[in-house]
Amino acid sequence: MANEMKRSEIESLLNELKEGTLMLVDGDKPYGVVCWYCFDGNDIWLGLLPKGRKFECMKINPNAAFSVFKSDDEGWCSVIAEGKIEQVKDREGILSGLKLASQKYNMPQEVLEAQVEKFS
Repeated sequence: MANEMKRSEIESLLNELKEGTLMLVDGDKPYGVVCWYCFDGNDIWLGLLPKGRKFECMKINPNAAFSVFKSDDEGWCSVIAEGKIEQVKDREGILSGLKLASQKYNMPQEVLEAQVEKFS
């Protein structure tokens, strides 16, 4: 039987895991892809380049879902979030997302700065 997770358990799982599955709409078909992400306590920040199928799908239809899953000897748990996906375009927003990624994935400062320059 499934048990509903408490907010603290959801946040803990989102902070612990490093990859999730983004699900988008591609015309009349679903489209899912594994990607890295960060969670800031409110929003899920995804690591997506502004090109390719994912980007085209989100421009046409911003409805999205994102899921993470963990299993071990004691059982399993998952989180599914649904909502609208949007591209962060401003320098400050890009910097905020990359700072989260830097902390979670131990990204060196010079890599962070190069990415901000590249995408802002």
